[in-house]
Amino acid sequence: SKYEPVTKSEPVTKQPPIYVPEEPVYVPKDPVVVPKDPDPVVVQNACLNNANRVINVGGYNFTMSRYTTTFYTTIGSTGIYGNYVTILDGKPVSINNSFTHFVKDGVLKPSNGSSIKDATIVASGTTVSFANIDNDPTKVYAVGTGQYDVRFDTAPKGACLARYTSSMGDYSGGYPVLVLP
Repeated sequence: SKYEPVTKSEPVTKQPPIYVPEEPVYVPKDPVVVPKDPDPVVVQNACLNNANRVINVGGYNFTMSRYTTTFYTTIGSTGIYGNYVTILDGKPVSINNSFTHFVKDGVLKPSNGSSIKDATIVASGTTVSFANIDNDPTKVYAVGTGQYDVRFDTAPKGACLARYTSSMGDYSGGYPVLVLP
């Protein structure tokens, strides 16, 4: 047979619970009124403007088939923006890095070779960027299988990117075109 050593334990005495008084809660006599932010100015999306629904290029009409208000880009080691992409029909779609044309009031206009990130609009008599640009170095945006550094949100400024199509095919090879209010 096996023998186990016998150990003697000290008796445990129960202690009453410790009473911790609650902190008093301050309740003001009159309710505090938090001022409401003024309603933001609603800017109509340029892709909803009937004038921008159809563009004529070389005598051919192209009709807007899809649009978006968000796109992304990477920043190279030299600080140059590149690899622009958006989502159309649930799939990543490339955007030309330096766009050649944009649409305004139903007319396709040359961009004079500037980069899409430098596009501007006139709001209240002031020239401003066409998009809110989120360039936070701590953020990375996953789009499809790629990762992007910068997010462009064109909705607050009324701009958008649109794909135009016709029976002849897609304008600009299906690359979305910047549409400005």
